Amino acid sequence: MKKLLAVACASLWLMGCSMGTLNKVQCQNADWYTFGLADGSNGGGLSNMQGYQMACSKYGVRIDPDMYTKGHEKGIRSYCTPSRGFESGKSGVQYQGVCPPDLEGPFLEAFARGSELHAKITDLNNISAQIENHERQIDALEAKKRKLISDKNPEMDRATLVRESDAIHDKVDDLENKIRRLKKIRREKEEQYGIHEGSYADY
Repeated sequence: MKKLLAVACASLWLMGCSMGTLNKVQCQNADWYTFGLADGSNGGGLSNMQGYQMACSKYGVRIDPDMYTKGHEKGIRSYCTPSRGFESGKSGVQYQGVCPPDLEGPFLEAFARGSELHAKITDLNNISAQIENHERQIDALEAKKRKLISDKNPEMDRATLVRESDAIHDKVDDLENKIRRLKKIRREKEEQYGIHEGSYADY
C-alpha cells in the first residue's frame, strides 16, 4: 500500500516537473528511481530518460540512468496487467510497446478490448454530438422566427413574413427529420455494440 501511495504521489509531482520543465533544484534533488517507477507505472517508455537528461544538462546535472532504469522496470510490471491494458485502451492512449514478453500477451489482449470499447463509445458520442448540434440549430431558427414575428417590421408585408416563416419552418422540419434518423441509428448501434453494464466485466 505504501509503495502504491509513493508511486501515486510521485506521479502527481512529476506532472508538475515533466521532462522539459525540470528546474535546477528539481534536477539536483531528484530521486531517479522514483522517476523511473512513476514513468513505468504510467506506461511511459525509457525514452523519457533522455528528456530528463536534456533538461538537467542545462544545470550541469547528470541523471542516474541505472536507478531510473531499475525504477522503470519495476513500474512497468505494475502497468503491464490486463486491467491497466483495458483502461489504457478504453481511454484511447497509444501503447508504447513497453511491456516485457512475459506480460505483453495478456496486456495487449485487454488493450484491444479497451480500444474496441473506446471506438464504440466515440462513435456513439459523435452521433450524439450531431444530434445536439441540430437541436441548437433548431433553437436558433425558432428564436429567429419569434423575433421575426414580434418585431412587426412595417416595411415587411404579410407575404414576405409568411414566406420567411415558412422557410424557417422547412429548415426546422428538415433538422427534426435528421434528428429522428440519427436517434434511430444510435439506438441500432447501441444494440449492435452491446455496451451495457457487465459486458466488459472481465476487466
